Amino acid sequence: MANLFLQFGGFFNHLIKQKFNDIRFVSANKTYEAVSWKHKLQSRLIRSKLADFLGIIQILKLTNSDFDIAGSFNRFVLGDKPYFIYLENPTALYHYKLERNKTFLGKRKFINSMRNNKLKSIICMSKACFYEEKSIVERVNNLVSVKVIYPLVPSNDYVNSDFISKRSYSKKLKLLFVTQGSRFVSKSGPETVQVMQKLKDINVELTILTERKDIPKETLKLIEGSSNINLL
Repeated sequence: MANLFLQFGGFFNHLIKQKFNDIRFVSANKTYEAVSWKHKLQSRLIRSKLADFLGIIQILKLTNSDFDIAGSFNRFVLGDKPYFIYLENPTALYHYKLERNKTFLGKRKFINSMRNNKLKSIICMSKACFYEEKSIVERVNNLVSVKVIYPLVPSNDYVNSDFISKRSYSKKLKLLFVTQGSRFVSKSGPETVQVMQKLKDINVELTILTERKDIPKETLKLIEGSSNINLL
């Protein structure tokens, strides 16, 4: 049985709770995504222009070695055991800052991290991530494998095959946009609302689930004046 150390966000808890015959999770309850004032301040600083210049890329340091392989979410790892990254988006490796890996210091740190011989695989959670990341790996380190594994959706009472079949034949296309309030803008919330403005004469409906206070005023006015957008 392989011991797997997971350094994942809280939304992977349902994966950790699954039972596997050949895998045992170690310290899987630890997460680096806890929301607090300290975390918000750190997040703001790490996305600043100064951090771009300094090329700051967060690397998780593992002092515990009581496992066979480690897995992280969106982060490089520093340790003496092989590891893989479960990746949402290639830019997540350098805090979603488009220029972070292009500055002198940032580029050097990014390339060194990608060429770490302990990094064995990058697993993308979508094909969009896969194609972009694969082109990066081909330029930097061909020894790292890249593959796609979609997130686990546990069995539940809300969705089943019959429900999906009925929805597939519905004449109205219903869309859902869910984000933490502070991420509404960075997750392209305003652009999504603008697209819905252009689709107002088509049978498409969008439901947005987020924090109202974090929506820009101009975007909020568009939402409130739209017949095809619901805000929860």
